[in-house]
Amino acid sequence: MDSQRKKIGFLLHGIFYGGASRSFIQLIDKLYKTELFDIYVYTVSISSNQVKNEILKRVKCIKKVRLNIVTANQAYTSNENDLNKINKKDINYFIELIKKDQIDILHVNTTVFSHILNEVKLNTNIKIIVHIRELIPSDNVIGIKIIENIKNNANFIICISENEEKNFIDFQKREVIPNTVDFDEIDSVKKNTFRNLHKINENIVIITMSSHLYKPKGHLLLLDAIKIFTDEYSNDNFLFVIVGAKLRFYYFKKYLKRLLKVEDYLTEIFDKIQELKLKKYVKVIPYTYNIYSIIRDSDIIVRPSLSLDPWGRDIIEGMAFGKPIIATGSSSYYIIPGVTGFLVEPDPKALAEKIKLLVKNKQFSEALGNKGRERIEKICNSDINIKKIINIYNELVL
Repeated sequence: MDSQRKKIGFLLHGIFYGGASRSFIQLIDKLYKTELFDIYVYTVSISSNQVKNEILKRVKCIKKVRLNIVTANQAYTSNENDLNKINKKDINYFIELIKKDQIDILHVNTTVFSHILNEVKLNTNIKIIVHIRELIPSDNVIGIKIIENIKNNANFIICISENEEKNFIDFQKREVIPNTVDFDEIDSVKKNTFRNLHKINENIVIITMSSHLYKPKGHLLLLDAIKIFTDEYSNDNFLFVIVGAKLRFYYFKKYLKRLLKVEDYLTEIFDKIQELKLKKYVKVIPYTYNIYSIIRDSDIIVRPSLSLDPWGRDIIEGMAFGKPIIATGSSSYYIIPGVTGFLVEPDPKALAEKIKLLVKNKQFSEALGNKGRERIEKICNSDINIKKIINIYNELVL
C-alpha cells in the first residue's frame, strides 16, 4: 500500500437495496478510481449480499459494528428515550477499531450517528465529515439534538441539496454537493429489456413508482390517484408499476403477521388494489438491483411521498434517463414545475390530473424529460462533484 494514500472510513447505518446504497456506490466508485485513498466501510447491518459484494469491489474491507441509531428525518423520528439507551461500550469499541485501522477521515454517511461524534472528536485525531442526506426537523428534541451534535463536532458538513443545508446555514465549513449520476452507465442501458421480460407492448405508457414499502412513501395515495385517473381516462394504454415489494415468502409472512396481529403494509396495498378494482392497471414487483432497466422503459416517474421531499434518488435517476417527474412537495431544487416535471400537494386528485396530462400528451411529456436530463447533467455531474469531495478531504488532512 502507498503510504501517502489517506484512509477514509465510511460509517453507514446499513447495506441494503435502495437509492441510498446506489448513491454510496457511485461515490466510492469514483474515489476508488482516483487511486488516492484506501476506503474502509463500517456498517451496523447488511441485508443485501449483492450490494455488499458491489461495495467490496471498491473498498479495503467492510466491518460490522454495533452502534445505536438515533433518527430524525422527514419520515420518522426516534423516541426521546433512545437518547438514554446509547451504549458507551459500543462507541468505545468503534473508536478503538478506527484507531487501529489508522483512519484519517471518518466520513459519516448519515445523520443517525450524531451521538458518537463528540467521543470520536475527544479520543482521536480523526477528522469528521458528516454527510447530511436527511431533512432533519428542527422542531423536536431529537432533531435539535442531532443538529447540535453535528455542528459542535464535525470538521466539515456536506449536504445533498439546499433543503438539507438550511439547518446548517450558520456552519462555515459546509458545501452542497448533490448525489452523482454515472451517465455512461445510464446511457448504456438497453431499451425494452423490462418491457420484453413482462410482455408489455411499446404503446403502453408505463408510470413507475420505486421505493421501500412503508407508509410515508405514499403508495396508498398513489392508488387513490390511479382510481381517479382510471375513472376519468377512457383509454387502456397505460400501466402503473410499483417497485419495492418484498414478495419472497409473502403469504407465509402475511399469515404469521395476522396470527400475531401485526400490521402488514404490503397486504394493505394489495387489499386496496382489490378494493378499487385496479388489478389490471397496477403491477407490483420486487425491488431489484437492476432498477435501471425499469426506469429506461418507463415513461413517467412518480414520487407521491407524504413527507413532501421531491429530491430522492428515484427523482435524480428518473431525470437522468430523461423521464418527466411528478412528485409531492414544493422544493424546486430538482423539479422545476412545468419545465422538468410537476410538484403537487399530497392530494390524489391533483396527482391524477398531472398523470392524465402527461399520459395524454406524449410530446409534452418527452420535452419535460429532456429538460430534466439537462438539469441533472448540470448539477449531478460526477466528475465535478467528486473533485469537490476530494478537495474537502485534502483540506482536512494535508
